[in-house]
Amino acid sequence: MSKYESQQVLKWNDGEVESIEDEVVVESSLSLTVNGREVVTLLSSPADRRELALGFLKTEGLIESMGPVKRIELGDSKKKAVVKLEESTEFEQYFERKRALTSSCGRATAVVENLEGLELDFSGPSIDSPGELPSLMGDMQKRAEIFRLTGGSHTAAIANGKEIIHVAEDIGRHNAVDKVIGKSLFSGEDLKERIIFTSGRLSSEMTLKAIRSRVPITVSRSAPTTLAVRIARAANLSLVGFTRGKRMNIYSGRDRLLGS
Repeated sequence: MSKYESQQVLKWNDGEVESIEDEVVVESSLSLTVNGREVVTLLSSPADRRELALGFLKTEGLIESMGPVKRIELGDSKKKAVVKLEESTEFEQYFERKRALTSSCGRATAVVENLEGLELDFSGPSIDSPGELPSLMGDMQKRAEIFRLTGGSHTAAIANGKEIIHVAEDIGRHNAVDKVIGKSLFSGEDLKERIIFTSGRLSSEMTLKAIRSRVPITVSRSAPTTLAVRIARAANLSLVGFTRGKRMNIYSGRDRLLGS
């Protein structure tokens, strides 16, 4: 399935109208079934769907690694991901959590009542200078092919302190993050030594994705919310926003980036 399609549109420019072909980002559904039980239907871009399914399971706290994953398959239409996991109490408990309709893409996300057991270690990837973060953000943006063509996608990346390792794009910022997390899991990487970069707003559920994945640093071009900052500080996550040009705002976890 193509990531974008040409559509006939009317372009209005200061009173002048012309008919042109424009590239429009593709949106389609992905139904995720785990151990015969439908977990969620995601509206997403069609690329990297196995990685999306795997990353979603990781950032929702259903798996820690590839260990419990016995099988992951896509249907012929690539609109259904079927996952077989080893039986676990986490899977049943997932459906017993309180759910909340968030302000982000209409996805139901578990309400966090406490962060017990989720506090991150102080360690993280080696960074020569905080200036590496805006530089890596710029590198991620250069790789945002679908965004350049359509203007309709978010981008996420996984990096060490020196270079971008994985990039993914999606209509949803959550999906893009899940995709790069999934790519890292498939590669067998230690996420404690990685950084998440995202073009999207840092809301509470985006912050929780990083914490549940044990990624110690999350960097965005955009702004955080108050709840995201409170959660990041409680969990010792380094949360960085407005990373543009040579500037950025550090909202939590400053010692990991600047030293004590």
